Amino acid sequence: MPSLTLLGQSVVSGLLAGGLYALLALGLSLSWGLLRLVNLSHFALALLGAYLTYQLGHAFHLAPWLAAGLIVPAFFALGVVLHVVFARFRVTEFTSLLVTFGLAVILESLIQCGAFDSTLQPRGITRARAQASVDRALERSRSASKDRERGQTTLFAMFDARG
Repeated sequence: MPSLTLLGQSVVSGLLAGGLYALLALGLSLSWGLLRLVNLSHFALALLGAYLTYQLGHAFHLAPWLAAGLIVPAFFALGVVLHVVFARFRVTEFTSLLVTFGLAVILESLIQCGAFDSTLQPRGITRARAQASVDRALERSRSASKDRERGQTTLFAMFDARG
């Protein structure tokens, strides 16, 4: 049987997560209801803001509230700039959906590939990292070809169009 402390922590955690989801949904519905823009990057920007808040606190040893105090106004300004650009070019609902979906994919890919390390210095893709990635892919391809010649089926060979 769980203790009352665990139950209290679960209730508070659930309320905080629900409040966060409600704020995100409110922002999305306001964007659609008032501006007639489908902003699919809304959640990606929230994820990036949380990620940068954590990284700022971790890299510069800032309190989370201070880091959020720096990030929130910056992302508010980014949202205003995004809206001004959409208004300037008179973007339709479908176009806003496509543009913000592309922005969301780019932002999430940058976060997942680790575009920033814990010191917030951009790592980027160097020629050596790209060449190492190509070399690994070629080696996997050669290994799968050798396995096919020996009659062995690998997971890589099962998805190969020639296999």
